[in-house]
Amino acid sequence: MTGGEDWDLGMRTVKGGHQVSVNTMITHNEGHVRYLDACRKKAYYAPVVARFLAKHGAQGVTVASRRPWLRQPKALARPLGVGMLALRVRGVSAVLVAMAAGRFGRHPALPTRVDSSGTTDKPR
Repeated sequence: MTGGEDWDLGMRTVKGGHQVSVNTMITHNEGHVRYLDACRKKAYYAPVVARFLAKHGAQGVTVASRRPWLRQPKALARPLGVGMLALRVRGVSAVLVAMAAGRFGRHPALPTRVDSSGTTDKPR
């Protein structure tokens, strides 16, 4: 899988009658995030998101949309919050467009980026 496995694992764990709580903070170091690269990366995950939603239906939508940052409207009103919200909205849009394109047999590839030295790099 290239995404969504954490949602799926959590749902299967709860369905199995178990409840797991992790109090460890996970930090993702994405390096210098470029807006369009981040959106393309989200689009790359679209086929897996489509399979996840097909498997879990409405409950999957609820789980996928539960985000802690949505419960902090004051933080979202700050400049950094507005930027993050714009990135998230565009990321969701990219996934939806890629899911629609996938219905027509076109699946997005993970974009590559060429730096100033000519080295090709996949975005983090």
